[in-house]
Amino acid sequence: MDEKTSSKATTLVAYTPRHELKLFGLFSVGKMFAAVALSFIAILAAGMAIWAYGFFGPRGITEQKAIWGSMQGIEWKYRDKQLATPFLLTIPTAGYTLHLLALSTRNKRFPYLWLELSLQWKLDDSPNQFFMMNIETPLDRPVVSCIAIDKLLARENVTPAATRFLKNSCQR
Repeated sequence: MDEKTSSKATTLVAYTPRHELKLFGLFSVGKMFAAVALSFIAILAAGMAIWAYGFFGPRGITEQKAIWGSMQGIEWKYRDKQLATPFLLTIPTAGYTLHLLALSTRNKRFPYLWLELSLQWKLDDSPNQFFMMNIETPLDRPVVSCIAIDKLLARENVTPAATRFLKNSCQR
């Protein structure tokens, strides 16, 4: 071998192939990125499933709509009747027993405020939630004595939020 060829000797380097995956056939990603992405997608899917169960599952929005629908039907049925208020009505609906209380208002179109006394659901982030129909204007505020409310609270099982509303709304 001559000196020119020996000085230009080739160095061989070992090739180690990278373990890559094709993502959607478009570009390559490493295994670590794929594992992180799949974990993120799994956590996101689990979070969405938990939210959907809370929203649509038991005590979710669909059951609340059934209760609101029943209360609207009661309000419509008793709107034109003369009731001695406070008037208590117990009806089964949507798998629950509703304990509805009618209180007089000054509104001629909607003469009664309807309040559900026994269901305590967390409808939003407020702890003061309860089912009630017909509070839109100052005319819709209940007209009831505190003595009548105290008698009612003594004999009925009323949720804390509804109790606070009744005690704050009565007239001395």
